[in-house]
This record gives sequence, C-alpha cells and structure tokens, in this order.
Amino acid sequence: TAGATASLNFTGTGITVYGAKASWHGHSRVEIDGQKVTDIDQYNQTRQDQVAIFTIKGLKNGNHTITLQNMDSKNPNSSNIITTIDKVVIIDTPSSEIVVDQPTQEESTPVPTNKAPVGPNIIKSASLKYNAWGGGCKPATNCVINIQWDNATDDSGRISHYDIYNGSTKINTQPLKQPKFTHTGIRAGQTYSYRVFAYDEQGLASGGSAILSKTVSCTPFLWTAYCTL
Repeated sequence: TAGATASLNFTGTGITVYGAKASWHGHSRVEIDGQKVTDIDQYNQTRQDQVAIFTIKGLKNGNHTITLQNMDSKNPNSSNIITTIDKVVIIDTPSSEIVVDQPTQEESTPVPTNKAPVGPNIIKSASLKYNAWGGGCKPATNCVINIQWDNATDDSGRISHYDIYNGSTKINTQPLKQPKFTHTGIRAGQTYSYRVFAYDEQGLASGGSAILSKTVSCTPFLWTAYCTL
C-alpha cells in the first residue's frame, strides 16, 4: 500500500533484495542506515518472481538497517503501485568501495506471465430461505437468497476470493473465501441479477460468471405471507 515500509537489521558488508516485477507494480525507495540510496522501479511487462531488484556491497562490516518504502508512484505503463519483497541475502565479503546494483530487466530471468482466473462458469443455485411473517404482503420481507456457484480456476492453482454483484453493486462486504453467499434484505417485487467474479492472489479478476436473474414475489397465506422465486 502507499507509504508502507519494511525494515530489516542485518550484520555484514552488503545485502541483496529479491522481489517480484509485474505490470501492476510500482516504485519503492531504498534507505541504508537512514540515508536514501536509490529508487527502484518494480514494473515489468511480464511477471517475474525472485528477481534481484537491489544490491549494495562494500559497507563497513557491522550492523546496518535497510528500509524499503512504497513511494505511491509508478511507471506510466503500470496499472498499480504494488511493491513486493520475496527475500534478502546478506553479503559478508569485504570490498574496497560501496557498489549499488539494480539489475536491468534483460538481466532477470522471466517466468510465465500470470493469467487471470477462469470462472466461475455458472451460478449453480439461488434458492430462497423464507420465514412467514405477519401483516400480509409488503416490500420488506424476512426472506434471504442463498447463492452457490462452481469453483473458479487459476494458473497458480490458488483462488484468493470471490466477489458477488447485484447488477453493478457489490453486495458482499468481506472477500468470499467459499463459493457461496447469503443475500439478506430481500424485497418483494424486485428482480435481482447476480454475477460472481474470482480473484487470484495478484489481484487479477476473472471475466465473471453468467448473470442469473431472479424476481421475488410475495404470496399471502391467511394472516401471514411468504416469498417465492
């Protein structure tokens, strides 16, 4: 996130920082012992993991602190400002001078581009759970709609979460880890159009499921009423 920092105390004469580069990554600033050293651009057209994004060597052998800060800025071609750190390697060999190295994109070994998730393909069911209520039919109801869908897939093998929309409005307040959702606040006489999107751990979204539309009706029964789809 913008302005986020990560700091590490280490003992040695240098350090190499490894991170990811991708088309949605931004800029980070590197400080050693409280002094700015350089800025790093973690943008790359294709995703690369475990890339040496920064190296410094030739420091006085002893205790040092490295800090990386998200600069809330990005390459004009990037779609986001995300910055990441995968690991660090401490250097303990002496050197006659301080050397700062940022490998170019050509020096890095690319890995296959991350692809957006696929699916879910269908919403398998949207069923009512209803409780009869007094007062006859009226727009507000005690009903909820239980929605389930098939699992999405991703080239990484991992789906981070799902979001579900009614029309253009997202109706889940928290990321959905399971392929199901209960929609509350159902009103009689209204049509609900559901669509589900899957997200991978890099934040890429699927194209979404087919839209499933349901219209809720209210049926009176004696002094009560209940919902039907």
